[in-house]
Amino acid sequence: MHFERTRHYYEASVSYRDKLRSIWANFDTEMVKIEQYKGSKGYEDEKAKKEKARDEEISRLQNEYKVKFDSILKGMRESANTRGMIPPTAEQLNLIQALKLRSKVTRDELQQAGNTLKDNPVCLSILDEIARDNEIIGVHYGAESTASIHEHIDALADSAKRLCSLKKCDSRKELHTSPYDPQHRPGMRDLYTFRIDRDTENVRDAMELYGGVSDLTSFEAAVNE
Repeated sequence: MHFERTRHYYEASVSYRDKLRSIWANFDTEMVKIEQYKGSKGYEDEKAKKEKARDEEISRLQNEYKVKFDSILKGMRESANTRGMIPPTAEQLNLIQALKLRSKVTRDELQQAGNTLKDNPVCLSILDEIARDNEIIGVHYGAESTASIHEHIDALADSAKRLCSLKKCDSRKELHTSPYDPQHRPGMRDLYTFRIDRDTENVRDAMELYGGVSDLTSFEAAVNE
């Protein structure tokens, strides 16, 4: 059975933001209806009621999507923990050992080895280590490791928590002042919240923004199965 958890996460993030915007649009519409009474006690009473109803609806939405995200993330962790590791063949192992015994390995040689070992994530990750040992920068052969997969899932969990704590999309009110205000001294938490408070276009965009995923293919292979 194949699960599309990355797509479900993306769709949940889009849906949450859309529904949050809808709540505020309905609230703004209701406020326009009583605008003519502004300044009266009746206006203030109605405003308070409408704000309370809006905040209660937002709270229900937050709780609903926390459950959705928790379920998706739980599935990701379970899949990442149970995925199998493909052992290298004798031929692949011999190639890796030969490269590790070399005093100097060139970029071209690593590229050739990468083509030969492309079907084995373990061997590809070792090529990355060999590249680092030879101070060859700007190359990446290995798929996501188990550790990096869990780091991305942790990041997705943190982003989901921050996303569901937003009470209004594209809002600066949660941080009290604009980050462009000279008096504002944002902390790392503030900056992170600002960074994720934007719309995403697709699964890749969402995984990169919310989870820091750069190798989507190997990440999906780990968490979607």
